[in-house]
Amino acid sequence: MRHLLILLLVLYCTSANCQMDSAWLADNYLPRFYKDSGTYLSPVSFVDDKGNSQTLEKFKGKILYLDMWSTSCRPCIARFPYQEQLFKRVKALNLDSSIVFVNINVEDTRTKWRKALKKYHPVGINLYSSDTSVYIKWNVDALPCYILLDTAGKVLGKEIVGPDDANIDWILYSATKGVHPVAAYWRSRRQDDLRLQHHSSAAFTDEEYAQWWKNFSPVLSEYLKWRKEHSGF
Repeated sequence: MRHLLILLLVLYCTSANCQMDSAWLADNYLPRFYKDSGTYLSPVSFVDDKGNSQTLEKFKGKILYLDMWSTSCRPCIARFPYQEQLFKRVKALNLDSSIVFVNINVEDTRTKWRKALKKYHPVGINLYSSDTSVYIKWNVDALPCYILLDTAGKVLGKEIVGPDDANIDWILYSATKGVHPVAAYWRSRRQDDLRLQHHSSAAFTDEEYAQWWKNFSPVLSEYLKWRKEHSGF
């Protein structure tokens, strides 16, 4: 609940043009992004939705956005539609060749997992393991848990924001450039403060961010329209 309230506050401040205290963000919102940063996840064997054995090693060379979930986790299920929308935005920006979405279920029976896949259709690679010790091996405290891995398989960020958070698009884009999520967040924060202050994206001083925003704005508009229509999620 605490994490949900923090995310809602961030989303509200983004849309309402309010200013969030930097010290509060540094103390309360961002520290969890550093959890296990720079380490490797312990090797775990999974089964994919076609019954094939898989490991995360197969995806080295790609940025991995891991979503650990279970059917007993209501927030996990509620975010699947947002995940689909996020994937559409990633694809629209031609980042789908660099970023792979991987959904990992380690709590349900295999039968229950397969039924959930048919019902909720989570986008990306769907993996399953009956070995719940992965929570200990990967130092995961609660679900949903979103983990970002770099192209070498190292943790870029653990317990980062989910697909319904306003910051995730820039964080994923920055990950393809090797930028840590916290550094990416502060970079966007500085630019968005300028945009809000001057009521124009022409106030951006970061050329790369300005170009990203220009490309992102059309897909953002589509997403906000979808979000308004699906506010019941």
